[in-house]
Amino acid sequence: MQVRVGLIVWGITGLLCASAPVALAQRGGKAQPETAEAVAKERATALLAQGNGKLDQGLYVEALALFEQAFSTFPSPKLHFNLAQTLYELGRHPEALLHYEQFLQGVSEREMSAQWQRANRRVFELQGKVATVVVQCSASGAEVKLDGAVVGATPLSAPLRLSPGRHVLILDKAEHERHVVELELRGGDIRTERVELLTAEQAVQRRAEFQRVEAARHAAERKLLGEREAGQRASMRRRSTLRTAGWVTVGVGAAVAIGAGVTAEISRRAAAEVSDAPEGTPWVELQASYDRVATYRRASYVTAVASLAALAGGAGLLFYARTFHVPAREARSALVPEVSADGRMGLSVQGRF
Repeated sequence: MQVRVGLIVWGITGLLCASAPVALAQRGGKAQPETAEAVAKERATALLAQGNGKLDQGLYVEALALFEQAFSTFPSPKLHFNLAQTLYELGRHPEALLHYEQFLQGVSEREMSAQWQRANRRVFELQGKVATVVVQCSASGAEVKLDGAVVGATPLSAPLRLSPGRHVLILDKAEHERHVVELELRGGDIRTERVELLTAEQAVQRRAEFQRVEAARHAAERKLLGEREAGQRASMRRRSTLRTAGWVTVGVGAAVAIGAGVTAEISRRAAAEVSDAPEGTPWVELQASYDRVATYRRASYVTAVASLAALAGGAGLLFYARTFHVPAREARSALVPEVSADGRMGLSVQGRF
């Protein structure tokens, strides 16, 4: 990797040298002094050569410092490629992406075809590794800090390019409330942060409005909770009533079943008296027993049916009590004021449906 990158940088160094004008001009047989531009180009070329040597040795930090010095000496757009390559090797992808883009904007593909195509591929690669954050602010001239370092003032001239992970964005302006934004970014994210900076007076009014909305929200929630608890208590009372009625009905059914058994036993005994009577017993003596057989048999049938009906009804009441819930007509809902994370106010619907 070192040899390949070094060859590319040497190529750019050669192009930079080739673009320099002739240092001396002959006029009347006398040598003219070098221009300031020629001196800057010569100095930048020397720094590029030194940076290239450091790059071939794998000393990326030292190479970067030399390339930055060369760019500050003579800011040629071609030097963005050197800076981008070194930053890429250092793993500083957001900065590398910025320099690759500046190289593509400042140098045509016809001038440096191989480097231009390589930079274009790197831009495509890094756009999937770097997050982009566009900062929009309601106030101009607000200082923007990213992770504690000042990156400019609003409106920012370009989006922020950030490595994936957690970042803290702070916007601050005199006589305005400071605004802090916590960012959790992934590679390839493109996000717009719209920040409204408020004056001290506006902030006081906004806080008062928030407090009013919060108080209304808490009141609505308390009301909704009270209605919900009242519904639950009513449900418990009705469930208890149903359970009691079910057990009472089961008890009545059991008692009626006992009565059916008693009448059946009386009918059986009366029938036994008739069938066991000695031969020749007058009918007058047996007629009363015979009549009791028919009467108590009908009574036992009726009470048996009534017992089954009562037992079935009691069981049904107990089952309903077990599965009973508040009917749909007792559902409650409410419009509750809400304040979103970005300070916007609205309404939400809460309740049971």
